[in-house]
Amino acid sequence: MTCLEHKGYTGSVSYSSDDKVFWGKVENIEGLITFEAEYAGDVEKNFQQAVDDYLADCARLNIPPQRPKLKRRDNTKSLKKSKVVLQQ
Repeated sequence: MTCLEHKGYTGSVSYSSDDKVFWGKVENIEGLITFEAEYAGDVEKNFQQAVDDYLADCARLNIPPQRPKLKRRDNTKSLKKSKVVLQQ
């Protein structure tokens, strides 16, 4: 999977061999923003346009856009290592 970045938003990209189209969605938000492209060269442009359209729609409707939620790194291993060190 390929990831794209635009204005703080991250998009994932996949390819459908059945439909012969690249498709993707904006990640780490609760809403659904999708995009697609027939040609690889159009993927990034279409992702950026989807984000820009979303932000423009939010402004037009006077609602705050969702901001991507940062994924938390799993520190479980680090905590376990720390615990072991502290127990020694």
